[in-house]
Amino acid sequence: MFAAHTAIAVLAAAGAAAQDRAGVLRYPSLMGNIRGELHMLPPVSTGPMSPTWSPDGRWIAFAMAGDIWRIPSQGGAAEQLTRGPWYHFEPSWSPDGSRIAMTVETGTGLDIALLEMEGGAVVPLVEGGGVDVQPAWSPDGRFVHFTTMGRGMDVHRVEVATGAREEVLAGPGSQYQARLSPQGVVAYMAPAPGMTGTGGIWTQASGGAEPVLVRAEETAWRARPDWLPDGSGLVYVSDDAGSNEPGADRRGWRQSTASHRRREPRTHAARQPGRQRDRLRLE
Repeated sequence: MFAAHTAIAVLAAAGAAAQDRAGVLRYPSLMGNIRGELHMLPPVSTGPMSPTWSPDGRWIAFAMAGDIWRIPSQGGAAEQLTRGPWYHFEPSWSPDGSRIAMTVETGTGLDIALLEMEGGAVVPLVEGGGVDVQPAWSPDGRFVHFTTMGRGMDVHRVEVATGAREEVLAGPGSQYQARLSPQGVVAYMAPAPGMTGTGGIWTQASGGAEPVLVRAEETAWRARPDWLPDGSGLVYVSDDAGSNEPGADRRGWRQSTASHRRREPRTHAARQPGRQRDRLRLE
């Protein structure tokens, strides 16, 4: 009897702790996932973050103090592009440079919206009070891919012209931080065999091709892989030396040795001392 009462007390305490965790989160849809809030969502900050180049290389857009700004890439004064009332971040420039997709905190959730460069209108694209983040354009500008949170994290895409939404990447665990190459190959983070935590960097070609694990490394959710302009390789934030601060010592590269039905390509590491982001050249 004592053991039964003890077990009930432990379960009750665990339930109360989960409720407490959920109570301190900004977004109830995370269902008590503190790690998701701390590591996946952009911080509330007055400093610049999430820089992104315009397709013509003339501008760098970034988020700062809850709005989207741009600055000439050759230097000059920053120009404020949005002016509240919500919190705007994670800008992603469209391939033709006419729009910026971004995440918008509306007070009830995180939505995806479009900023029209001509006129400055902000147009909702994905809304509904959930947590939808990390917008990324398809090469043809037809779709915006984004990470949506529910039981885990999955990647969806929305057609800009119609608003039609569909699932792109899903499965056990979480899929997130998707970016598309000029050839339409998607790079993203997802669980890696034999690893816990962040997982690894995967790529998947269009047309239902098999996903390929190209890098397995614990990066504390900060890898954010992105393609080189010609699609020949990826850059990402590495924590291989135990720190993702600039100037971290690179002690070499851990290659995944876990057996898995998905093949692993050869990778070549181009290490650059003093740089935060590492590069993978794919074959």
